[in-house]
Amino acid sequence: QQFSYILGLIKRFRPKWTYKNISHKEYFTGRQADLNPILERMVTRTALRNSSILIPVGGINCLRNLIELTSGRLFFLSGDKAYNHENEMKGLRDPHIAIHGSFSMMVNYDAVRRYFESKGGFSMHTPYQDGFKVAAFVLGTPKSVVGSARMAFLMALQTFGPDNFSTLQRSIKDMVPNPSLKLVLSLLRLSGYDSDVFYKFKQFLIDKVGHPYASEKIQQDVRKDIQEIYDCYYPLSKSKDVAFEIGRLFMSMKDYKAAMRFFIDSLRDCGEHHVTHYNLGLCHNYVGDFASALKSFNTSLEIKPDYHEAGEWSNRMAHKMSQIQGNVTGSK
Repeated sequence: QQFSYILGLIKRFRPKWTYKNISHKEYFTGRQADLNPILERMVTRTALRNSSILIPVGGINCLRNLIELTSGRLFFLSGDKAYNHENEMKGLRDPHIAIHGSFSMMVNYDAVRRYFESKGGFSMHTPYQDGFKVAAFVLGTPKSVVGSARMAFLMALQTFGPDNFSTLQRSIKDMVPNPSLKLVLSLLRLSGYDSDVFYKFKQFLIDKVGHPYASEKIQQDVRKDIQEIYDCYYPLSKSKDVAFEIGRLFMSMKDYKAAMRFFIDSLRDCGEHHVTHYNLGLCHNYVGDFASALKSFNTSLEIKPDYHEAGEWSNRMAHKMSQIQGNVTGSK
């Protein structure tokens, strides 16, 4: 309830900005006084006259603490909506605030670059001005020592960076209504086995990974890819239950023992759910463990008493168990 209240406040948030003259030489005080030379250089630049300049004070405070913790040796990699170059900040305008569950503002990577340079460090940036930006800030290591790393960084971002991949996967999702299994697998591999990309394309995989659509060789490749995805997965949000969807995928391949492991992980990480217990019941049934199947179906009904499918399977399992018990009794 408190989260919903805060979210409602953010959605109604309408900032108003006022401007006043300041002394850029003494604007920051205390530990933040080292930002004054950066602000002075920015506001006195001809290119930035009559411009709105944002200084990420909170972010730089965090970096200052990290630098102290690492005794002045730091490699900081960041990706965000940001300004890399001072000419991107031209023009006097109110700062833009993006509302997305929380709220955020553009990051001034140019100011962070100047901060690192003032400490004897250097930085590397996305070479393009449009789109998602990536930057690396280095302190405590001479630029000449990491020549290969600098070249690799620039080559990666110049040829196919995160923004390029984001555009590609969004375009496939929006413009290809029925992507092939090989296309989705190629995208997953290109993503570095990203669980969010898997989640976006999960239904295409589930629909096409079973026979006769996928050969045994492809299914073996899918098993390898899925394990890579799960090794990189951190269950941070219960609304994106990756383990549950992987369990469904293994059910499509009729690998019910593997599916059960993921459904159990889903219950552990994302909480009790009637459908998860129902799917567990189906898996137990298909591997011949009818007692566990009955238990899972009944647990599903305890969570959602009107779940019709679980009720049918519970009755079916109870009938099968009574038949088995009768056969055992008769054999004695």
